[in-house]
Parts: sequence; C-alpha cells; structure tokens
Amino acid sequence: ADGLIAAYLNEFRRPIASTFVLDTSGSMMGGGRRQQLVQAIDYIAGADASLTGRIAKLTDRERLWLQLFAETPYSRLAFEVPAGARAAKGVQEQADSDAKQQVLAKVREAADQLDMRGGTALYDAVFVSLKHMLEEREKNPAYQYSVVAFTDGENNNGRTIEAFKRDYAALPEDVKAIPVFWVLFGEANEAALKDLAAFTGGRVFDARKTPLYSVFKDIRAYQ
Repeated sequence: ADGLIAAYLNEFRRPIASTFVLDTSGSMMGGGRRQQLVQAIDYIAGADASLTGRIAKLTDRERLWLQLFAETPYSRLAFEVPAGARAAKGVQEQADSDAKQQVLAKVREAADQLDMRGGTALYDAVFVSLKHMLEEREKNPAYQYSVVAFTDGENNNGRTIEAFKRDYAALPEDVKAIPVFWVLFGEANEAALKDLAAFTGGRVFDARKTPLYSVFKDIRAYQ
C-alpha cells in the first residue's frame, strides 16, 4: 500500500508547483512562531518519516518557491525536486535518490536561515507570487499551481485589501486556476483572510489551535 501511494504521488499524479509566501516580520520572533514555521517546512522537506509525513513530503518533479516578505517582498528561493528512477517492476516503495535528498536538505537549510524583522506586507507578497505563478504556468502548463500565504499579523505595509482585490481582478483570467490558501496564525485578521480566500478560490487554514506542521499536512492534500 505504501508503494502504491508513493507511486501515485511521485510518478502518476500531475506534478505540483507552488509558492509558499512566508511572513518573516519581527512579530514572528514571539511565542515560538519562528520555530513552528521552521518545523513545518522541515516537515514537508522530509523530516518526518511516518506514513503521514511521507505523504506530505515534497514529491518527485515538484517545484517550490519560498517567497519571503516583511515590510516588502524581498527574496524568492527556488527548489526543484528531480524525477525519481522508475522501478523495473512492482510497486515497492523506493528510497529517495541522493539528488532528491540534497534538494530536501536545501529546503530545510533555507528554513533554518529565516531572519525575522520588519513589518508585514502580506498582500504585496501574495500579489507578486500570483504574477510569478501565472508566468510559470504559461511556460509549464502541465503542473498544478497554487499559492500558500502564511502570516501571523495584520497587513501594515504596501497594498490594502481593497487595492489587492482591484489588482487581482485586473490579472489575466488564468489566475482563477491558481488557488490561494491562507494560513491564519497569531494575530492575523481572520475576517480579511476568509474574505480573500473566497475571492481567490482558496480557503483559510487555522493554525492558532492546531500545530502548524499539521496544517501544512492538510494544505498538501489540497495541492
């Protein structure tokens, strides 16, 4: 059964391409939030060897970007998981290749180096991520695209929610094929995120009472 699941996720399923929009504002240093975010990224990068951890792990052929933001979006880190070697026969689960392990290690390293400081320009960061995903989708339409936005506080820099909606509506129609999943954490504005989830075809995941790594596992099921 494990082999069948792994074969579906890594070989037969439509490959995933996603941008994780990560809040690195100063407030993330409080309440152990930075550590929870690092733990969640480690979780999808192979730190959990359980069955649910393996299902949530980055899959073969997957493309991932980490869009960092504070008072402005400032860095987009790109990762691409190589395709696995096809087994000669049978569905026995295959061990990760050295190349895949190297990519997963780089993702974990990037999480460990996150530096939390500054304000929160959530809507600017999501908007530039959507534009980037649209460009990637035009070049590589075979992938399944999504944006995952994480924040622990209210937007206090850059676009307002009204400006975001206006600019989003002006994007090409193809943007509707790219859902935005919003992760509610800390003092983030729940009403605003639910409003935007409906507007962008995604949904809100509440990480205030559930471990963040568990929320990331749920998000993976929607990707």
